[in-house]
Amino acid sequence: MNEKCSIAVIEIVKKEIHIVCPDSVEHSFYGLGSFLRFELEALGGKDISIVLHLFGENPVSESIHTLCAAIYHYPICSGHKAVAFGVPYEVAARTHPLLEERLRIHDGPVVFYNWESTGVLLQPGWRTRPHTYVRLLGIPNVQAKETGSFSNGLGKKLFHFNESRRITQYEKHLASNCSFLALHQKDHDYLVNELNAVSVLFPMLLQPKVCESNPGTGNYCFYFGDFSLPEHERSAIWLLQEVFEHSSLPFVLAGKAPSSSLKKLVERNELACLVESPSEEEVIDLIRKSHIQLLPFLSETGLKSEIYNALLYGRHCLYYGDGYACPLVKESCHHIENAADARTLMKSLFEVPFHEEAIALRNKYFVTLNDSDQRAKQFVAQLSTAATA
Repeated sequence: MNEKCSIAVIEIVKKEIHIVCPDSVEHSFYGLGSFLRFELEALGGKDISIVLHLFGENPVSESIHTLCAAIYHYPICSGHKAVAFGVPYEVAARTHPLLEERLRIHDGPVVFYNWESTGVLLQPGWRTRPHTYVRLLGIPNVQAKETGSFSNGLGKKLFHFNESRRITQYEKHLASNCSFLALHQKDHDYLVNELNAVSVLFPMLLQPKVCESNPGTGNYCFYFGDFSLPEHERSAIWLLQEVFEHSSLPFVLAGKAPSSSLKKLVERNELACLVESPSEEEVIDLIRKSHIQLLPFLSETGLKSEIYNALLYGRHCLYYGDGYACPLVKESCHHIENAADARTLMKSLFEVPFHEEAIALRNKYFVTLNDSDQRAKQFVAQLSTAATA
């Protein structure tokens, strides 16, 4: 008698998670792009399929493209098209019917990275969806006030001041229509205590990494930023005017969209130079060839993920302010209190080679102390759970 054997083919269906971002992340060393790259790397291989929704038409960096099953782009409106009564300008500029359609036919978890792309939550029906989260990178109304204070010109300052009032009201709307995944204890406390929101504290996900810093000495001090952001331009100006105006050390700045006033400031300093819009490979090369990384955190809110890139590829790191960075990361950096303190410490460190012991200390954090795999699994599990206060 012939025996028939049947072979059962089991298809593993990956959990689909939709992530919505307010901007194109064309460069994984700028703010949101850097943060998103770290988290996508940590989530990779966790039996999930990530569908990424981006506002803006800029191309996505290859490192992010390879981590997603699909990527959709939507235009950012401007002018009168981005004006809606009672709605913050950044939110009104990022609403699109196709995004809402794609999210509605998806009944799984949706994560909005930061608040600007959450306009779909204004539509009826989202209050009843249990798996909708907002991953805040800082307190929105505080960020708006600070952007106004960092901006040049009375018109811009007034615009951001008025926006901060709209955003304060919008935060309350978000609190009643979704749950939050807070990155920092400060944000979590604000969401729970001030907005009575449902929030789960989940620090930034980091894939275990090996520090790639080179021992020995570098050639200059270095600052990298997105100069289209008022905070980053203000940081660059602070460094040029308050620190390097009175220093004999070479200084290299790099980043996108530097203003004409920033360029003029650089030109006035014979020991300073500006590299405009470097690629990811060029940024890594600039970091590795530098001797001192400068990280001025002028804002009182918001994650500063660039500190992780500095620790991965750079030598000595100096930071000013808080920056929301993990205390374990701060142990690998030098804290400066003011411009005079920065000049004194830079002069001293510029003569000190970067040693293998310092690299080992960083690896202790990036490898030994990192439980990314377990935390990433907990993160995915949380997305499938209706958060409770």
